[in-house]
Amino acid sequence: MSRPASRRKVLLVGWDSADWKIIQPLLDSGELPVLEKVINAGVMGNLASLRPMLSPMLWTSIATGKHAFKHGVCGFTEVDHSINEVVPVSSRTRKCKAIWNILNEAGLKTHVVNWFATHPSEPIDGACVSERFALPLPQLGREWKLTNGTIHPKRLEATLGELRLRPEEIPADILSMFVRDAAKINQEHDKRLHQIMMNLASCFCVHAAATYLIEHEPWDFAAVYYETIDLLSHLFMNFHPPRRAGIYEPEFNHYSDVVNSAYRLHDAMLGRLLQLAGENVTLILVSDHGFKSGKNRPFVVPNTPTGIAAWHRPSGILVMRGNGLREDELIHGANLLDITPTILSLFGLPTARDMDGRVLLEAFSDPPQTERVETWEKAKSGNASPTTGDGDKRKPRTERSTEQERALIQQFVEMGYIKDPTENPQEALKSTERENRWALAQSYLGASRHADALRLLESVFEEWPERWDFCCELALCQLSLGLVEEAQETVSGVIENRQNAGALLLRANLAYRSRHFGEGVKFLEQAEAIDSASVGLHNQIGLTRLRLRQPELAEVAFRKAIENDPDDPQAYLGLAFCRLRARQYEEAADFSLQALALKFDLALAHHYLGVALARLGQDERAIQAFETCLHYRPGWNPAHRYLILLYKRRADSADKIERHREFLRGRIERREKWRAFRKQMRQEAVERARQRVKARRRLREKAHKIDIPASFSSEPMEFLVVSGLPRSGTSLMMQILAAAEIPLMTDDQRAADESNVRGYFEWEDIKQLPQNPFIIEKARGRATKVISMLLPSLPRHHKFRIIFMQRPIEEIAASQARLRQRLSGTSGSNQSEMASRLEQHRNRIVDLLRDSPNVELLEVEYTDLLEHPRANLERIAEFAKIDPSKIDIMASQIDPSLRHFATETHVA
Repeated sequence: MSRPASRRKVLLVGWDSADWKIIQPLLDSGELPVLEKVINAGVMGNLASLRPMLSPMLWTSIATGKHAFKHGVCGFTEVDHSINEVVPVSSRTRKCKAIWNILNEAGLKTHVVNWFATHPSEPIDGACVSERFALPLPQLGREWKLTNGTIHPKRLEATLGELRLRPEEIPADILSMFVRDAAKINQEHDKRLHQIMMNLASCFCVHAAATYLIEHEPWDFAAVYYETIDLLSHLFMNFHPPRRAGIYEPEFNHYSDVVNSAYRLHDAMLGRLLQLAGENVTLILVSDHGFKSGKNRPFVVPNTPTGIAAWHRPSGILVMRGNGLREDELIHGANLLDITPTILSLFGLPTARDMDGRVLLEAFSDPPQTERVETWEKAKSGNASPTTGDGDKRKPRTERSTEQERALIQQFVEMGYIKDPTENPQEALKSTERENRWALAQSYLGASRHADALRLLESVFEEWPERWDFCCELALCQLSLGLVEEAQETVSGVIENRQNAGALLLRANLAYRSRHFGEGVKFLEQAEAIDSASVGLHNQIGLTRLRLRQPELAEVAFRKAIENDPDDPQAYLGLAFCRLRARQYEEAADFSLQALALKFDLALAHHYLGVALARLGQDERAIQAFETCLHYRPGWNPAHRYLILLYKRRADSADKIERHREFLRGRIERREKWRAFRKQMRQEAVERARQRVKARRRLREKAHKIDIPASFSSEPMEFLVVSGLPRSGTSLMMQILAAAEIPLMTDDQRAADESNVRGYFEWEDIKQLPQNPFIIEKARGRATKVISMLLPSLPRHHKFRIIFMQRPIEEIAASQARLRQRLSGTSGSNQSEMASRLEQHRNRIVDLLRDSPNVELLEVEYTDLLEHPRANLERIAEFAKIDPSKIDIMASQIDPSLRHFATETHVA
């Protein structure tokens, strides 16, 4: 393909997690002068994210204009079956061409810096600096070599490599811009200064490479991605104003400006990029999603591999400035998939029908005529393959939460409480593939392709039926496909034992789809009493009230949803319908437009807008709204009917009227096809379930060849378990149960010592639990001590009564440090960092136990047990089914002197 006539330059800049809620106050106070100037000379708006909100998937969608189920990047890591290892996603993972490949084929030079899934660097016409350029960062004083395959062309390796900045080279005056009174921070106990230095070093490396290429290498298009806002937000958003309850005030004073400083830094770097690119460059600044702040900050992060995404907000930022674009305008309805088609249009190139986004015509002062080709994938090019490069078998780069978890696991290994989990890499392979299938299913759901998502959701749910997000999403998918009975069966084994707001909301959804609206309202009222801030809950209340013909109460619910989240499009959609019912058409149109400003592909919002405009006599705008509705939902019969009525009022529209009538005439046939399809889905689902039963039987037979007790049975058993973090009082609890004549499962392999003078009461074989969950059956009829890290490996078809010991986290960290000092001669990392990791782990484990339907949980505060033994022992006796007459003998095990030495190491 020949080079397009336009000599336009386009600069695409990515700020991961950038959010207008943080940016706007900084703009108002004049602290982002570069961004303010760009906005005043261009357009701005929200950029809707996609499901799931995971950066590798989202940034690849930005670069391809396609959903993850088309481009193939479904997470941070994947399984390389050729070596049977978990590896990072790479440029080979991507199944389609990115914008830089397409522009190369059009004869344009492109630079790519630090984009997700670009390693090994692609041999493009221009330069490609992969996401490994700044990673891994070097240890103090160590040599820092470039990872093989990081830079193309190789002639740039030496030059760009010299531009990298090491963490220890970050100047003190730069740190002082982020942290107040940094000199007063005790860095032996608080490692957050080091974390800031690491992130800044990585950021400056990326910026150095980008500025060098823009200044010294010819280019038509350049894309540079900065991750630092996201990483520092995850680390420091809890310290961002306003101060949250539980945040230590001196730490708040130190770190409350870190997030704002990250934005100021990026504003300055944007200024340098624009200075080098020249005034005539067209800038597109985007973020893949926003980041929750203020009252919307989550208190608990789900205990799942992608739980960190709970911090992400579905609205990112979009700013565009350049020749031919509007000035000082607000645009609506953009999403990540629109960026690549818009870039192609800027260069005068056609978009492709297999791309899922659209050209943002409203951003242009004179909208171009857009052309479309079938696909860009069939074009021939010798230098644009997305699957070129040498293999890389290094361990994958992980998120900080994963690094902390690995450090915690190693800590427990060193103390002798668990075996090294790297001895079971098969579980890592299984988990990676399961999570990627889960992400792929969510991508299908985000595109309303529920039938494609169904099989994937069934498979992950089958592997882990107690995981609530798997269960909930599968049930909702089945409901969307009209499989109500199947949805009820999905939740039947899980939902009855849950009384949280999420479970009640799902039960209300089931009642709603079964047309039991009154029953649904009862569940919703119970859920609202538990969680009055849930946006999804208030929207469901609104829908149910509408079904009960209570529009006034429905409107109250939708307005509550907006109070909790002003950026929720479904709430505005509900209000639009309420206003239509009230025949207040101007307000209905306004609410529809507000919904579309947040999510442009909402077909119902376009329909409600069309109805309102038609009632207001604005036929041409109404026609446009209904046609747009049908673009996103071709089978929506009411829109076809409205268009027939509207086209009757226009001359020369007979062909359009006939087209819509023809569609409506086929509705009965389509309805029958849908019923047949749903019947087929049911049959296929039954067959898949049958095959999974066979597969489980084969696995069980295989498992019998390892260490399964002779008494093994598929029938559920019940076990009494004592658990908690190491050094939280579990041994004392085992002593108390022994005094009550509860048989204990111990082997005395770990003898009493100065750290536990009465003994550890441990069973060595329980450390095999992750590799062989059936090992627990050897403990039938006996109380067993299972350390907290091993609890997720307990087999889910058995019942467990778990006494979980709680103790102030600082005491646990101090006790563990002293134990490690005695056992290995080193206390490991500083106690503040250790305490933080321990607290995160404990919170995740306790949340998991509270949500597990096969677990009855009793939490016992160690300090309270020492101070008020009888009240606590009465609870323990009732929970463990112990004769109350034995409480006195149980109390004799509590040494009064322990109250004085509660912070010492002599109690585990």
